[in-house]
Amino acid sequence: MFEPTYRQHQILRYIAKNGITNINDKDNPNIELYWELVRAKYLKNFIGRGIYDWRFDITEKGEKYLESVIEKVKAEPFPIVDFNKLSEFGLIVEINRKVLHPLGLALCYKPDTGMSDGAYVSDDYVWEYDKATLKEDRVKYKAFIKNRIEILKELLKDEE
Repeated sequence: MFEPTYRQHQILRYIAKNGITNINDKDNPNIELYWELVRAKYLKNFIGRGIYDWRFDITEKGEKYLESVIEKVKAEPFPIVDFNKLSEFGLIVEINRKVLHPLGLALCYKPDTGMSDGAYVSDDYVWEYDKATLKEDRVKYKAFIKNRIEILKELLKDEE
């Protein structure tokens, strides 16, 4: 059974909120995400103004999917931040570096879904990031810590 990825879910939410969306498939690197949603009947498409222009609208199935997601979210006591967001904040590297790597573990997740299956186990019981990754994610982590209240307020607002 087809389950929309995190990015496809965002596309559906955008179209449901804003109505028919025009896409030029020459310029859009995510066009395949739209076509997968069309094939799964979450979106319908029709030709726009030019040969590469497509117009997408949400179908009844897409609307029902979004309604079911909203019901699941309402059942959750708090908004959920997926692993893509945690990584964007530099938290995955920080958790790995401070907690899991010393234990021979490394938290892993799938960027296309934002979900985690768990942690890798190192065959030599050691994990280390390269210096460039550490430096880049340290900057993201410090920015998150500095602005976390505003960031979290924004996340809560997005869920409403």
